[in-house]
Amino acid sequence: MKWFMSRTKDERGVALLTAVMISSIVMVMGITAVQISVHNSDQSARDRRRVESIGSAEAGLDYYFSHLQDVSPSEIQCEASQALTGSPTAEFTVTAEYFDAAGDPIACPMDDETIPDSALITSEGTTSQVDPTRTVQSFVYLIPKPPRPFGDQAIFSDGDPEFDSNVTIFGGGAINADIYTNGDVILQSNVQAEGSVFAQGSAIVEGNAEIKKDVWAGGSVTLRSQAVVRGNVTSSTSFVAVQQNSHVYGNAQAGTTITGGGSSIDGLRIANTPSDPPPERPFPTYTYDAQDWIDSGYTVTSFSSCTSARTYLQGITSGKHAVRITSSCDLDFPSNSTWMIRDDIAVISNGGLQMRSNSLIENTGGPHKAHLIFGLAEADPCDITFSSNSDIADDLTALFYTPCAINMNSNSFVGKGQMFGGTVNFNSNSTLYFELIPVPGLAPDGFDEDITFIREVQTT
Repeated sequence: MKWFMSRTKDERGVALLTAVMISSIVMVMGITAVQISVHNSDQSARDRRRVESIGSAEAGLDYYFSHLQDVSPSEIQCEASQALTGSPTAEFTVTAEYFDAAGDPIACPMDDETIPDSALITSEGTTSQVDPTRTVQSFVYLIPKPPRPFGDQAIFSDGDPEFDSNVTIFGGGAINADIYTNGDVILQSNVQAEGSVFAQGSAIVEGNAEIKKDVWAGGSVTLRSQAVVRGNVTSSTSFVAVQQNSHVYGNAQAGTTITGGGSSIDGLRIANTPSDPPPERPFPTYTYDAQDWIDSGYTVTSFSSCTSARTYLQGITSGKHAVRITSSCDLDFPSNSTWMIRDDIAVISNGGLQMRSNSLIENTGGPHKAHLIFGLAEADPCDITFSSNSDIADDLTALFYTPCAINMNSNSFVGKGQMFGGTVNFNSNSTLYFELIPVPGLAPDGFDEDITFIREVQTT
């Protein structure tokens, strides 16, 4: 008993026991702190991924909104996925369901004849760690932009165009009256072009002719006899020759050599540097559908005789009219005759158009549009020809289209609009003021959007 009492009063080992207990408590607290820290870090990372996921989902909506503003119906992407820049990696997958005006579904992909009325767009956003995924939706009404023109050029020539002396191509309030050809082009004395010249073949600019912007040819480019190019000159595969006091205000680049005095080129001289030719553009095709014109407010009338069609056209007193000529014949206006236009007019013919010398196309009652679409049978006769001293009113905006030739003879033409021809030839003293002309039936290049809602939806 005395031994036991003495042992209970012995304090040896207490410090060790206390140290062990304190160490245990510290260890438990440390483990708890680590667990809390890891939990908070995981939760913070999850929250960050949630924010990144919703951000990428919203980016998918923005991407698709932008996509719809620039495409025709047949070009619409039914589904799109894209990775976003940054770290960690985030991406979105966006899909769309389309509906007609009655609310019935429209299959996607679709053709250009199908114009959707609305769309339900769903965008799913994720990060490099799949969990969590967040999804947003938007319902939009689609408002088609106006029908598009055949192209954005003032003059499109599938073959080799020629521009004789004193021809002027004015821009539409800017230096934008571009000339394009899939062949060679010659611009002769005192030609003035307020735009660029693009040729898949070669280009010759001569005799005080002046190009207000660039000249870009797949083949050679020759400037001679005081020709002027205000922008750059490019030959993709061949030479650039600047001769006889001609002048390039910008750079000159050639696939092979550049010749010309040092003062004739203000910018850089980049020789022996082949480059891509101008972007190739096929001649635009056109398929007639009467309903396209009816939907645009025109009264449609068909004729098999060009003489009957001419009599009808000259007798129209009001309203928008589209005249379809189904024969391969010339719509021929005799010398000294007048065709008076009192509202928007369209002529869509299998044959050609002949405006004989001193014949006139007059316009009254305000600015109007004329769609002169010929050569749909692609068989002679199919040319559009303005003979000498024939004319068109300068307040009438006209589209000239034929896969055959467009010929503007001397003193024949002062007009406004666009020209698309198999070949386009301007003789002396002709003038064109560039203005885009949409064509009924050509699918719109995109949609404006009336957004009804944007919301997050639950992800299953």
